[in-house]
Amino acid sequence: MSGANRTSTHVVHDVESGLVPEWSDLRAPTIAIDYWRLPPDARMIDVLKAVRADEATHRFVNHTFADLDQNKDVNPFAVAEPSAEIRGTKSGFTRDESLEFVQAVEKQLGEDKGGKGKDEEELEKPKQQTFEGGKV
Repeated sequence: MSGANRTSTHVVHDVESGLVPEWSDLRAPTIAIDYWRLPPDARMIDVLKAVRADEATHRFVNHTFADLDQNKDVNPFAVAEPSAEIRGTKSGFTRDESLEFVQAVEKQLGEDKGGKGKDEEELEKPKQQTFEGGKV
């Protein structure tokens, strides 16, 4: 777990445990609601969880890129964004997982098109494809 993820996790725990009563029912700032697309009635705890998820994504991307050979490997993020479940539970993709992820996404996109030329709006909500590292 990265420093930012660890800090965010501790702050969320402290707020939920009542150790920061000033934030227990504090309304989220409008700028945070807009930035993280939170519901209009979001509270500070929702912002903290969004920050933690955001930091987990940064960690995941950075660890993945650190493991890739930039001259040989494919960028898995060029084809799709891994699910929140993957980004939140793994530190990053290994080289093999990156390739496997890309292949799973390409297979899914090929199945979704099915030779019928579905429009982009339909492709934005793909079925979940599984691969060894989790779900696409």
